[in-house]
Order: sequence, then C-alpha cells, then structure tokens
Amino acid sequence: MTVPYYTWQSKVERPPFADFNPLFKVISLLFIEFSILLSPSLLILLFLSIMFIALLHLSWLSLANTKDFLKGIWLFLILAVILNIVFPGKGDLLTGLQNGLFYAFKIFLFFVYPALFFKTIEFPELFPSIDRITYPLSKILGGFADEISLTFALSANFFTSIYQEAEEIRKIQRARGIDIKSKGLITRIKSLPPIVIPLFAFAIRKAHHTSIALQARGYEFGKKRTQLYQPEFKAKDWGLLLTSLFFLGLTIYLVTV
Repeated sequence: MTVPYYTWQSKVERPPFADFNPLFKVISLLFIEFSILLSPSLLILLFLSIMFIALLHLSWLSLANTKDFLKGIWLFLILAVILNIVFPGKGDLLTGLQNGLFYAFKIFLFFVYPALFFKTIEFPELFPSIDRITYPLSKILGGFADEISLTFALSANFFTSIYQEAEEIRKIQRARGIDIKSKGLITRIKSLPPIVIPLFAFAIRKAHHTSIALQARGYEFGKKRTQLYQPEFKAKDWGLLLTSLFFLGLTIYLVTV
C-alpha cells in the first residue's frame, strides 16, 4: 500500500514551492542556469530575476536565508566589474562598467537560483520521481536505466550526508579549540587533518553500510520497486518546467539570430 506524496508531512505547514515535484524543479533549474549563462540580453535576466523573486516568495524565504551559499561569490562579482572596467575592449570606460555590471548580475543569478531550489528540495523526495521516470526506459536500456537511477540517488544521498557530517565534525573540533577560519593560510592547512581524516573514515563507513543495506533488502536491477511516497506531477510542475524551457528557447533564439 502506498500513501500520497507529501502526506507524511501533512501536519507540518510547508511553503508552496516545497510542494512542487522535486524532479521537475531540478530539470527546470538546469534550463534556467543555461538561460542565464547563454543570455545576451539584459531583458531576459530581468524576467528571470522577477521569476526568482516570485519563487522566493512562494518559498517563504529571503536572500538572508541564502547568505551562507553566497558568501564566496561576492569576490567574483567585484572581480567581474573591475576586469571589464580595466579591459573594456573596444568600448570606453562607461561601456566597460555596463558590461561589468551585466556579467556580475549574471553571476549573481547563476548562484542564487541553486541556493533557492536546493533550500526547498529534500533529496529523499527526489528518488521516487527518478524511479518513475527511468522505469519505462528499463524496458529499452535494460539494467542500465536502473543503474542511472541508483547512481544518482546514492550520490545525492552520499554528498548530503558528507556535508552534514563535515559540519558536525567542524563544530566538534571548534569546541575542542580547533578553528580553521580564524587563522592564517599555513595554520589552516595544518588544522585540516583533524577534520579531513574523520570525514574519510565516515565516507568509508557510509559506503560499507549502504552496500550491506542494498544486499539485505534484495536489491536487483530491472525489477520494479514499490515506493512508500508516490510522486505526483501536477499542473504547477508542468508550468514551472514549461516556463523555464521557454526562457531557454528564447535565449537560444537570441544567440543564434
């Protein structure tokens, strides 16, 4: 017996954007990222920024919630502006400043979109959608389709666990007086082993436990598996996907014309 998707969290109020299908959100994110990278027009970036603000509102978040993700990009924003001012090409200083601000805006959007999407995606919710999409392909590709689904699912789960474990180790080492953020470069490098070595040990244990769990549950490629949480593809999911695809198509058209 299966239960409808997300009913396990029905008692917890969720933001509207969190209820979008996670697989459609990942695909839409890829379309949006390519649109930002390829866009030659400021108008498209402005429309994408309006879309970002709308999704931010639907997520009950603000830019302050993504500040940890964005800490490392401010240098790139400033560098993009300075390089275009110093090397304006065939234009004058004003043209270089305009180009610098344009590319800085591109970089900003390129990083804030993933920060928003991954703040509202729970990776365990993503796996049933991947299985549902790849299962019909297993009749054509055989076990290779299942390998794709399993590899993606395990990789996402593995890296999420690694990140969480790294944060816990860092806090534990900080409580012991080891803080790599407040010291010079050489001292930071010397402070890495107390964090990296336990992290490697955790990664090996995690891989071993996952292998045992798959064997214990009788996992076999090519066999249809039941899911406790069944994904639903609603009109709002298709709306997000088609909107992002429209921006990508428009961007490609402007680049090629």
